[in-house]
Amino acid sequence: MRNKSLKYIFGILLSSVLLTVGCGSSSSNNPVSNGSVNSGLVSVSGNVKNADGKGTVSFYTPTAIYGNNMTNGISRAVVNNEIYTFNIDENGNYAGQIPAGDYYIIAQNSDGSMKYASARQSISMDSSVEIPEIKLVQTTDINGYLDFETTIKEESELPFVYIEGLPFVEKTTFVDGVISFTLESVPLADSYVICSDLWDNNIRYHSSTTYTDFSKSAVLTDPEPISLSGKNVKGKLTSDILTSLNGTTIIAVTKDKAYTAQTDDSGNFVMPIDISQEPIIGWGLNLDDDYVSLGSDITAGENGEYKLVYNAH
Repeated sequence: MRNKSLKYIFGILLSSVLLTVGCGSSSSNNPVSNGSVNSGLVSVSGNVKNADGKGTVSFYTPTAIYGNNMTNGISRAVVNNEIYTFNIDENGNYAGQIPAGDYYIIAQNSDGSMKYASARQSISMDSSVEIPEIKLVQTTDINGYLDFETTIKEESELPFVYIEGLPFVEKTTFVDGVISFTLESVPLADSYVICSDLWDNNIRYHSSTTYTDFSKSAVLTDPEPISLSGKNVKGKLTSDILTSLNGTTIIAVTKDKAYTAQTDDSGNFVMPIDISQEPIIGWGLNLDDDYVSLGSDITAGENGEYKLVYNAH
């Protein structure tokens, strides 16, 4: 039943995936963190309609939007190299050069009381780019909280909250036993979609709400399990030798990755992976810090759920 070779593979792959989750789960908690920049320079220019003779227009890479929320000084220094800021002159004009790539544009007047923010856009090497005229608007702070049960206890595990399609993201905090957040200095709009992605018991969840009433808190409820592709593996572990099915770590190995999930007290689990894109080549359990191979011939049952059997032989 025990396979040292598979155990070694599980160990290597699981270490890799945990490293990815450790540094990447937060980024996956924030879709605006995915983007690209290359080394070619592009000329950009435009006009801010109602600046006060001063102010700035900044081009933020998607990485910079997320990275600015990090407290690590080294990470912040690296991220600052991915923010390109140009001054607005007395006529509201600005111009400069940035590397081709994906950006969010944030403009503000000299005291930051009025602001503009764009959705993500790609700026290519094809020609000089003139950004459409920018109009600054008043800003507001959006306060809210997560209203659902979670096992998250550690500060490092707290999820980020972000505005869908806009460059605003903040890490949540524990306040009076509630996971809460404040998105500061957001340009006023009719509505926003406030979202959060979080990992809980090795399952990735997504929660969102449409926020329109600025006199109330934004409340995120009813998180749903998600995968990066939008599909999940559902499964159930059965066993005649385990005294408890709760909290058993399930391992699924694909061609070059390992995924983990934990079972509930009935042996059920959800693993955020799309097996149509990454077929599973092996299953396993982590029992008492030892990996047990369950083989690769496990198939989906009548309800589309995988059945994993771990019995004495």
